[in-house]
Amino acid sequence: MAKKSGLGQGFFIGGKDISGDVSSVDTVASPKEVLDVTGIDKSAVERIAGRGSGEISFTTFFNDAANQQHAALKAVARTDVVGCYFQSSTLGETAAGIVAKQMSYDTTRGTDGSLTNSVQLLANSNVLEWGNTVTAGKITHSSAGSSTGAVTASSAAGGAAYIQIFSLDSGTPTFVVQDSSDTTNGTDGSWATLLTFATQAVGAERKTVSGTVNKGLRITTTGTFSNAVIAVMLRRGESVDAEGY
Repeated sequence: MAKKSGLGQGFFIGGKDISGDVSSVDTVASPKEVLDVTGIDKSAVERIAGRGSGEISFTTFFNDAANQQHAALKAVARTDVVGCYFQSSTLGETAAGIVAKQMSYDTTRGTDGSLTNSVQLLANSNVLEWGNTVTAGKITHSSAGSSTGAVTASSAAGGAAYIQIFSLDSGTPTFVVQDSSDTTNGTDGSWATLLTFATQAVGAERKTVSGTVNKGLRITTTGTFSNAVIAVMLRRGESVDAEGY
């Protein structure tokens, strides 16, 4: 890994790719409340970490074409939305996922004639999660099969996976994240089911798993279907996490 630009990134929400309508990602934050626990015998403030949260705020160009940003954001639904921010379409690249309440869809018409919307997503019951892509950005499985896997270091504290399902021509596929302890290039070795997503149609989902997550990670589809377009990321748990998976 190295220093990188913000070029070629992706933003997905609820199974819609609105990357081409997002002009800027303004905030990707993992704030924590701070609890003041200063005793009367201290001359400086004592603090401990409180509840965690998460936020993604972004600005979009108004676009009312089918499946673009207006269709994805206009409802400002009371239910949770699932958003993913991919820093590139490279396999194993950094990505962030959030299960959140959409708090705003504010429209601004500039004096230059521009028409933009600002949106804030605030995490609900979970923190924002930084992880890595399990697919090379958006990929298409035309039928049942497996993608090339990303190979990193094995971990032992579970994890959280996110899937965005953008389109599906027909059928009801099952989407499975598999891991491998002995792969060297993401295609060889032995693979086993790590977790199975419940979602089988266009939309998005977060799913957690406990225990060991082996070094190789890939997405496998099963069932009878045609042309599923998806993107997947996974955050590996760490021993320092405030709450385990």
